[in-house]
This record gives sequence, C-alpha cells and structure tokens, in this order.
Amino acid sequence: MGWAKSIVTRYKQQCSTSDHHQDKELQTRYYKITQDKALTEIEGIFSDKQRYEIKSISREHGEILLEAKKHAITIVVSVVPIRNFENAIDFYVSTDKWRPTGAYPQLKQEVIEAYNRLGKKITAVESSK
Repeated sequence: MGWAKSIVTRYKQQCSTSDHHQDKELQTRYYKITQDKALTEIEGIFSDKQRYEIKSISREHGEILLEAKKHAITIVVSVVPIRNFENAIDFYVSTDKWRPTGAYPQLKQEVIEAYNRLGKKITAVESSK
C-alpha cells in the first residue's frame, strides 16, 4: 500500500510544514531571532524579483504571502513567536497548476530550499517543546 500513498502524495497540489510532520524535512524549524527581524530576513531571501513577487506582508500576524513566478506557486510564510528571541517558521506552499509528473516534489523542494537559505542567514535552535 506504500506505493499507492506515494503516488497520491506526488499529485498533491499543496505542501506544508508542521511540528509533527512525518517527513523530517518538512518539520517546523525554530530560529533564534525576533519576529520582526525574521520577517525582514524572509523578505530578503525572497527578494529576487525575477523569481518571486511579494504580494503581502502582515507584520501584526507574522505572515508573508508571495508568489514564485516561474511555476505559479503561492507561498505563505508564518513566523510564530515562541518566546523572546525564538520563533517558529512554517511554510504553506501550493499551486493551481496540474503537472503530469505531479506538483508535490517541486513544492517540497521550494520549502527545503527556503529553509536552507534561512539557515545561512539566521541561527537555528532546537524545538522548545
């Protein structure tokens, strides 16, 4: 039955991170930074105007909405304060485009690349659970 689940997953049109995600690469990451600075760094990693367009930034809610132009992918980045100088950063990535090879691998790769770029800019910490 595992092969059926992997085929269904491959054709999902959304990918998100969470604390208890079964895929370790898609588990929430925690960073040692203030919420405001985290939002500024996220803006920075998505500042390539050729690839991304920032649609909305809500500093009050700790969210950024953007679009990856090339693949018509919508990305919502949430910065959730845990305690002073510690924030969780989650991604919700989706597309309306159907792909014959499945969209999920590309959506997952977008999340992994974003976490990698963030890791080069700000200090990651262990989960505070």
